[in-house]
Amino acid sequence: MIKLTQGQRQALEKLKSFLRSNHSFFRLSGYAGTGKSFLICHLIEWLDAHDFEFVIAAPTNKAAKSLIQVGTAVGINIDVKTVAQLLGQQPEINEETGEEEFTSAGDAEFDDYDVMIIDEFSMINRSNFEEIVTAIASTINTKVIFVGDEAQLPPVKEQQPIVAISEAIDDTATLDQVVRYEGEIALVAEKIRREELYARRMYDFQTSPDQTIVCQPRKEWLETVTEYFQADNCKSNPDYTRLLVWRNKTAGDANRFVRSRLWGKEAPIFVPGDRLIARKPLFRVRPGQKGKNRWGVLINNSEECSVIEQPTIKELSFDKIAYQYRSVPVKTDAGFEVNLSVLTEQGERLRDEMIKDYVAKKQWNKYFDLSRTFDDVTYAYSLTVHKAQGSSIDYVFLDTEDMQGCPDLQKMLYTALTRAKVRVYIPL
Repeated sequence: MIKLTQGQRQALEKLKSFLRSNHSFFRLSGYAGTGKSFLICHLIEWLDAHDFEFVIAAPTNKAAKSLIQVGTAVGINIDVKTVAQLLGQQPEINEETGEEEFTSAGDAEFDDYDVMIIDEFSMINRSNFEEIVTAIASTINTKVIFVGDEAQLPPVKEQQPIVAISEAIDDTATLDQVVRYEGEIALVAEKIRREELYARRMYDFQTSPDQTIVCQPRKEWLETVTEYFQADNCKSNPDYTRLLVWRNKTAGDANRFVRSRLWGKEAPIFVPGDRLIARKPLFRVRPGQKGKNRWGVLINNSEECSVIEQPTIKELSFDKIAYQYRSVPVKTDAGFEVNLSVLTEQGERLRDEMIKDYVAKKQWNKYFDLSRTFDDVTYAYSLTVHKAQGSSIDYVFLDTEDMQGCPDLQKMLYTALTRAKVRVYIPL
């Protein structure tokens, strides 16, 4: 394995001292490219060699996938859970609001672990953090190491990442030497992060001498978008290229544009080869289970899959009402094949009417079952920066025009730029 820098070695010694202390929480901070994940791989090897029982978690599957890739690159196999899995959470309906929320099935139990490493702490919301703190208080001596970049976007509806400011965390270390992104992307991202004026004003992007940032007139930029999405590499590697935006509406427009270039303007709604992403957890009924245990998560929120065959139109009756839907054969990134049940436009309208009716009558079981019977997916060519957070993408197309007026502009740009491994394309 590559040797650690002096700063990384000092942070590793602090981590080892923390593990010998009676403190419970450690925060390892570092901006993009400072080698946080690389250092954690060294720590994992050390923990393994010294017979620690440990677990690794990340807020999303994309973040988990990125950490696994770092481990593979340095020659170690890492098994990463999501924070929801770590906390034993299941999506449930809030009977006051009708919204689906993640709640723990019971008190999270961490006594099985000596050490818990939780990556991408900027994405951990206050509720999950407080649940972790509460659970740790009832353990004998379980340690939690939070790893992340506080300059990235905070969780939705929160001003700052709670892990970055919490007084519950006694021990900290900060990595400040950039060891990755030696190109212009890193320098620009760092400048945007440091200078407060970019919280209000768009950065004046220019094509860099090393071509890691390329600016093009918008028409030419769209042609380059097309070229990359049509490339063979894109078919085999979902993170070869993505078009990143601020707003969901813009992501929808961008996805339609990419599909029109891939399959033509008159293409069916789903075509073999289409990349899809779950907008919320997708469920299936568990045989022999009842009540809250009746439904199990098949595909998690933001997990992706590829369409493998043409869909067929089918009909399903629920509460004496027939719903028309498309049965879409897909293969998930986890490698299994399944048929998604995606409502037709008419079926969606009918479902929405019945959902309102069930909410008005507080018929929560019917609401719950109907909400989970059909699958909510969209195309995955364009993502919001929030959705892309935690992932690593070879070639990023960054729609800066869409980001004008974003209240989190500075963190939005920084987070988007630091997703790129090779190059960022900017429209003029």
